[in-house]
Amino acid sequence: MDVHEWLNEFYAALKLSENDFLTVVDKKRIFPNQNGAFKKKADLSRDAGDINTELLDILKLLLRENLLDPNIDTALNDVPQKDGCAVHGSISAVRSG
Repeated sequence: MDVHEWLNEFYAALKLSENDFLTVVDKKRIFPNQNGAFKKKADLSRDAGDINTELLDILKLLLRENLLDPNIDTALNDVPQKDGCAVHGSISAVRSG
């Protein structure tokens, strides 16, 4: 079992008690970002899947820090998505700096 499978099973086990699940996911750093660091749900966005990986690597410190690891499969529908437009916005913000 790889780490992502284990984490997804862990999240599924937490969901057995919806109240406990909501408390834990809102207060604890249990979700890995795309850099491998654990973050709170409120600090993350889902990768919409259309962001060029080379751009993500360039913007690693700016953007991947706040993107949920795409291998995490849990029902966090309230986590916002970031798409290619967000990447371009980040680049523009850096340029105008």
